[in-house]
Amino acid sequence: MDTYHVTSITTPGYDGEVPNSFWLNSSDTLLVLLPGLGYTNQMPLMFYLRELGVTRGWDLLEIDYDYRRVPRETTSEQWTARFVADVEPIIRAAVARGGYGKLVLAGKSIGTSVMTSILSHGIEAATAYIWLTPLLRNPHVYETVKTHHPSIGLRRCGLCRARCRSRTPGPGWCEDGHRTRCRSRHDDTRECARIHREYRPRRAGARCLAGTERRCYRRERMNLDQIIAADSAQIPLYAKRDIALVRGEGNYLFDSDGNRYLDAMSNYGVASLGHAHPAFTAALVDQVAKLTTTHQSFYNDARSQFLEEIARIAPAGVGRSFLSNSGTEAIESALKFARIATGRSGIVAAKRGYHGRTLGALSATAEKKYREPFEGILGQQATHVNFNDLEALEAAVSDETAAIVLEPVQGEGGIHLGDVAWLQRAADLASTYGSILIFDEVQSGFRTGAPFYSVAQGVTPDIIVTAKAIANGLPVGVTLVTDAIADQVPGGAHGSTFGGNPLVSRGGAETLRIMREDDLYGQAARVGSYVIAGIEALGSKKVRAVRGTGLMFGIELKAKAGPTLKALQGRGILALMAGTLVIRFLPPMTWTEQQADELVAVLADILGD
Repeated sequence: MDTYHVTSITTPGYDGEVPNSFWLNSSDTLLVLLPGLGYTNQMPLMFYLRELGVTRGWDLLEIDYDYRRVPRETTSEQWTARFVADVEPIIRAAVARGGYGKLVLAGKSIGTSVMTSILSHGIEAATAYIWLTPLLRNPHVYETVKTHHPSIGLRRCGLCRARCRSRTPGPGWCEDGHRTRCRSRHDDTRECARIHREYRPRRAGARCLAGTERRCYRRERMNLDQIIAADSAQIPLYAKRDIALVRGEGNYLFDSDGNRYLDAMSNYGVASLGHAHPAFTAALVDQVAKLTTTHQSFYNDARSQFLEEIARIAPAGVGRSFLSNSGTEAIESALKFARIATGRSGIVAAKRGYHGRTLGALSATAEKKYREPFEGILGQQATHVNFNDLEALEAAVSDETAAIVLEPVQGEGGIHLGDVAWLQRAADLASTYGSILIFDEVQSGFRTGAPFYSVAQGVTPDIIVTAKAIANGLPVGVTLVTDAIADQVPGGAHGSTFGGNPLVSRGGAETLRIMREDDLYGQAARVGSYVIAGIEALGSKKVRAVRGTGLMFGIELKAKAGPTLKALQGRGILALMAGTLVIRFLPPMTWTEQQADELVAVLADILGD
């Protein structure tokens, strides 16, 4: 196993018995990132280690501490004691679980006394700690980090809150002409609040951090009642929850009252990288400043980059793409392409299957509550067979079948995995009758441990449809087809004004790059197995079954799942329903064992006997 020598960077005045250097062994070292070391501040440390030739072999534990738990009037000594009492068990549990020989602590904004206290509370495995403030003062390290992450060290503009690439560290002007720090004093705190809500001074006459030289066009923050009142202008199509989400950070979401929630749903599976991922955000900011929209009749560099990344994950022979805006649009195009390629109209799909709610996709969706209001205007009606039923599938497919449309893993239907033999038999039947096999991987794509679950199981269809996670929340749908199908589709037979626009293409390319380079596929598989095992180990009598793969899993209860879903939200965890009995979990692919432990701990209380 590789071993690397690293020089630790310590804070002047620390008198503890910590060596000035240590050996970082990829097999037995746990690197702990303490509060204040968020995505942006992790970068200097990661690039510093990379400069030394240290690969990402060691394990990482990021502790996200809720500072609101500590009263504002608490003294520094009391704060330190409270923090250590909360954090020490987490570190000890991680060390015990992994059997680590070394523990390396890294921090930025917390005091030296906190580091000292952690080391002095008997965590003997701690061999060194890294302090990031001096690290950024090292010219060589700073310039190296800047090369890879231009926003490191740059202050956030107080008025527009943008990261301004043209600025240097320290006070100055952002590229929109706003001062980094305002020199005005406000006699009335309400005046500052009107200018920029986030920077309200605590007392009259305090210096405001927002620029007052220019007018700010941002609206004041809306409270929950105001948000609900404005939202009432929508057609009431959605069952609303009683919170308003206004911000996200990593694997967590925050509501309008400042409450934090563990994101175990990622907006129905789309926020694959979590929230406010720095590299993803920087790519979008860069693209917005260049070009956001252009029709696909023109070539575009961002779209070409996205198509190149798609080609990396597409199975052999299924590499021709159509770009749209959602999963249901991708299904619509797949059905149209299948009809063009075969000259037929018959569709075979599975019961409990969900493929979207536009008219074409709805013909393949099985759930009656979606179909019944539109029965008279739906197109070709699909024949729906039991999921994983070989005989029923064989009886339904004929020489009139244009497409067999299946989810390799059913999501809306309750988290059911397709048997490999059943998926393979669908491929064989499609080949025998000249039908088109369409695998709907809109929800199962990426988060199940591979770009496409079906391909990982050894079954390749004629068309693969995906969306959701592919662009970390941006509206993108992708329909992948074989050359034989693509060559039969005439020009102008289908299209999309917004599909493949430069902004979403740049977001999709960046998302796929991050998934590949950070091996989020492997992480999803590992953490998914870990959390499923943890839920099963609870042995709750209220649970009928735990199903899933990777970070797409569900708990089937013996009673209605609604009260459990509400209880999870009350405990700070957001999840989904899948039918009346199943709690569905589609967390970001950036989840670690830490988030898995949080979920299991809350489930232990809620599902306890």
